[in-house]
Amino acid sequence: MNRTERILYIFLKLINGKTITVQEFVEQTGKGAKTLQRDVKDMNLFFYESDEWHATDTEIKHKRGSEGTYYYLDNYTFTYDSYAVLGVLLQIKSLTPYLHTNVIKLFEKLKQGSRIEDANTIQDVINHFKPREGEVLPGKQLMTIQTAIREGVLIDVTFTDQSKSTIVPHSLIYMNYNYWLTYEENDSLKSVDVRKIDQVEFTDLQFKQCYARDVVTLEVHKDIKSSLCEIYTVIDERPSSHNDYLIIDLAVTELDAYYIAYQHTPHVRILGPAKYINGFLDRMKEIIAHYER
Repeated sequence: MNRTERILYIFLKLINGKTITVQEFVEQTGKGAKTLQRDVKDMNLFFYESDEWHATDTEIKHKRGSEGTYYYLDNYTFTYDSYAVLGVLLQIKSLTPYLHTNVIKLFEKLKQGSRIEDANTIQDVINHFKPREGEVLPGKQLMTIQTAIREGVLIDVTFTDQSKSTIVPHSLIYMNYNYWLTYEENDSLKSVDVRKIDQVEFTDLQFKQCYARDVVTLEVHKDIKSSLCEIYTVIDERPSSHNDYLIIDLAVTELDAYYIAYQHTPHVRILGPAKYINGFLDRMKEIIAHYER
């Protein structure tokens, strides 16, 4: 094996998180320990002098092990892009074990700009997801709905059962492995899986106020109030008798109220409607009973 082949062999082995023993190097290249030392010295010089690698503190080091001396790559510095991609993936991983195949392809494309060791770490996280195949990613519907929420306009929707409605979109969240739209129709608040929506079109009608009768009243801690306001439509806000708390009315469904109360306990308390309080307490009793069996 010539010098170029040896350098590539060492580099690819170490960059993939593996180690090389002196004995392994001798068997693979036909060269001795002195040659390995010279090759490693040249590679470390390259890492030090290279503009791309110098700031990464990359260095090939060696240790004594049970099978003799072995070499490994010491590098714990990632690019900022790799940090961003990995951070988003880990956040998604906490929400769902599934990713649509189109989303997987997007992340695989994003990691192409990363160095090999960064890309391997990112790919390992991607591999934890189960591909969601055979379903159309509701990207166009999501974009149209979110734009309508931002601009405060009503939308015409056609559901997969071909029924049609003109609705007021209030919020989009990801829950139970699906995208859910909370909307207002005929003075009522409803939720629907976005995958059950076939088409979405803007209207010229502006949303001015919520007319739904079944809005949810919550007592929330001031620290999380802003995060709720970013997701849900706030109808009213007023002081609470408890310090550091506010009372807010949200345009959300019963399911949304349960989700908010569960996710943000003990910083959120449902105050009304009464049937939502009773429903939430009954659900909590079911959970407690399950553990007391």
